[in-house]
Amino acid sequence: MPTLVPTTPDDPASAANRAAWQKLAAWDKPFLVAFSDSDPITGAMAPILKRTVPGAAGLDHPVIEGAGHFLQEDAGERLGTVIADFVRAT
Repeated sequence: MPTLVPTTPDDPASAANRAAWQKLAAWDKPFLVAFSDSDPITGAMAPILKRTVPGAAGLDHPVIEGAGHFLQEDAGERLGTVIADFVRAT
């Protein structure tokens, strides 16, 4: 799977990746950003998503403690609660 992530601008997957970011930058519906406090792979994306996606503005974005990159496996119940609370609130 890591080979699916574009690493250069001319990577065949780069165009689709840029298109996805354009869609995210226009997403004005509620958008939850929930990462763990110990994700060494994608954890740094949390502030970028909060800043880029309009639907994330002004919402609470919890950090789930004690989990790693595979948040749904490491803290599935806590993540489920965060998602359910988010859906109820929005």
